[in-house]
Amino acid sequence: MKQIRNYVDSLFEKMPKTRNEIEVKDELYHGLVGEYDDLLIKGVGESEALKIVEESVPSIDGVLEENQLTNIREYRLDGRKRMTLYSVLAWLFTCPLLILGNRVSVIVAFMIACGCGGSYFIARRQTRVHIDYLNLPSLKRRSQVAFIVWGIWYLTITAIITGILFGSNIWFAKPVVIKGAYELISLIAYYYIPLLTVFIPISIKHFERCAQDHKMKNERLIGSKN
Repeated sequence: MKQIRNYVDSLFEKMPKTRNEIEVKDELYHGLVGEYDDLLIKGVGESEALKIVEESVPSIDGVLEENQLTNIREYRLDGRKRMTLYSVLAWLFTCPLLILGNRVSVIVAFMIACGCGGSYFIARRQTRVHIDYLNLPSLKRRSQVAFIVWGIWYLTITAIITGILFGSNIWFAKPVVIKGAYELISLIAYYYIPLLTVFIPISIKHFERCAQDHKMKNERLIGSKN
């Protein structure tokens, strides 16, 4: 509807132009059109329905609470830096596995740390400023889903490992025998290695946290634009 579209455009008139502005505006527009259609179905006149819809959103403050204007470059750079730190920690935590002769896990963790570090230093070379909107509820949902998926994955892996190790007497007629500290540590290592992947959802959670650290002040941007 043209009147509602013009009203939404007027709300964003003084806001800085960004890539995601169209998406934010369209989301608000379709929401208002839906409310407008509901009012018409209830028997409210067109002019009155339009007035009610416009008064329901007198400003975009509520919209900006969920769609935060953010320095995307610094946000991503901070996230990659923390991801590099976590990957290095994960690699260091795998180093004791060398005692057990498990070089594969150490090498894989080292390669992941190098990849994360390389990604961070490549991002540092990019100097172009990128200001855009971040949907905060979406970031929060992403971090929650990451922990849920990781938790389900780890419990599944733990169940499989337990079934293979302690069910070996049933499957292979070969019971688990712990004669000393070395055998005990070797057994714990089966659960320890998958546990280190917890750094993945922790890194994703950090992206949600660092969004607040790189929030842009709308008033300052509007002033510089004018």
